[in-house]
Amino acid sequence: MRSKSTALISTREVPKTSYMSNMSPPKKKKKTTQGWVVDSGRRHAEQQGEPPKRILVITDIGRDMDDTLCFLSLLHYISLGQAELVGVVAAGGTSNQRAAVARGWLRKFGYKDEQVPVMGGRSVGKPGWFSPEGFPTPEHAALSPGDGSDFLLDCARKYKGDLTLLVIAPFSPIADALDKDEHGDLKKIHAIYVQGQAIITEEGKLVPDPQSFNISQDLESATRVFEALEEQVPFRLLGKHTAYAIKLQHEHFNLWQAQLADYNSTQTHKIDLLAVAKHNMDIFRTENPEKFYPLYKVPEDKRNDEDWFGNVGEISVPYDALALLFLMDPGLFDPTQHAHHLIVGGTPGAHGLVDVETTKRTLVEIIRISCQQLIPDVPSSRA
Repeated sequence: MRSKSTALISTREVPKTSYMSNMSPPKKKKKTTQGWVVDSGRRHAEQQGEPPKRILVITDIGRDMDDTLCFLSLLHYISLGQAELVGVVAAGGTSNQRAAVARGWLRKFGYKDEQVPVMGGRSVGKPGWFSPEGFPTPEHAALSPGDGSDFLLDCARKYKGDLTLLVIAPFSPIADALDKDEHGDLKKIHAIYVQGQAIITEEGKLVPDPQSFNISQDLESATRVFEALEEQVPFRLLGKHTAYAIKLQHEHFNLWQAQLADYNSTQTHKIDLLAVAKHNMDIFRTENPEKFYPLYKVPEDKRNDEDWFGNVGEISVPYDALALLFLMDPGLFDPTQHAHHLIVGGTPGAHGLVDVETTKRTLVEIIRISCQQLIPDVPSSRA
């Protein structure tokens, strides 16, 4: 049975977002010729007694395709009024460049720059990234100043138990916020959703697993965050073994690309998801071919610059998009509970999905719908 949130959207909606105290929400717009209706999704959700989940995303977008797929999936839930994006903090190496990529996607989603703060956190981790053609540079991405830690604390103070962190990147910004958290505001947030695994010690504590890529990029920060917050804040961990059960191939990207035809027909700089995926994967391939080629099942005679991409076994293992689904569509998962924490996909052979094919169809459909919702040339106040 299809999840409630995957129902087809009959009208296209411009997302409404949260604002910090010094920001003014945009004026509501009338229906446009494209059928975009401002705020209708959120109003519908509130009428049903289901306020949107307020989400702050910590991402290392630009290196792996799964962050981009996560953002596309998030657009679907925003358009239904089930999620509200309060801000984006980019982490990992070259964080400002990553933040600019995030800003580029938010502009495609119809956000004006002043609606959603975006900033780079402390740069820790591998530096490679790819920015699609036509996306802004950091100098033209209207990035907020600072390393994200002050903003994160401001959100924790403002939203308290209504704030959820979606961590699909190194934990550096949260650890930096902990250094400034004199009143324990981070301990009052609703939950922290993490793409990554944890080890349960003999004492019953959660310890971040360095086998997780994002965690390994700044293990010290992840350890500090777990130690400081796990008693008060529920962690929701989605591990690699869940993601391994859902692999996305060329056929899925071709389906999504077809949905972008109308959008691309109006644009000088077109969105090519296969090209984005290829550039993202090529960062990994050129850095570590000995690991890349076996992992993506590229035949030995195709392991060269010309042939590799057409012969990969899959294009994306959607770790981060599945972490978002764990937050927004929990009925798709069968987690293990430890204290007030929930864990899926943390051990080999245990993917933690109720039904693999249902989850895969749900994710593919969500992204397909989102590809129909990109907005051409939305005006922004751009630095």
